Amino acid sequence: MSAGSYVVHYAQKIHYDGAKGEECIIQVWGMGPATSIPAEKK
Repeated sequence: MSAGSYVVHYAQKIHYDGAKGEECIIQVWGMGPATSIPAEKK
């Protein structure tokens, strides 16, 4: 995603937020309650 872009994550789906290859700042915002389940390691 380019600077200033946004992505919508829908409830009960798999989400990944991160950067690859360059430094970035990520703001995650949502309405709770929320839970976090780590992804499976390959």
